[in-house]
Amino acid sequence: MRSVLAKFPRSVRRLTIYDQLNPAYAKYYTRAEAEALLSDAGFADVQLYHRHGYSWTVSGTRPAASPGQSATENIKGGH
Repeated sequence: MRSVLAKFPRSVRRLTIYDQLNPAYAKYYTRAEAEALLSDAGFADVQLYHRHGYSWTVSGTRPAASPGQSATENIKGGH
């Protein structure tokens, strides 16, 4: 993590450290938990990227809505 922060200007580094150490809420996910968030919500082609060894970027494709159904309803499994 130091190698990442060292690249930032001092002003950005200070704010980044403050942001990381003083969150109002923090939740750290394992790879399986992060993947399940999207998979369980109905997303397809879920991909994960382990950024700098300490955080996850997770992306997926939202399924197309059925006729007469909104995309949000489709993801939540609503009818």
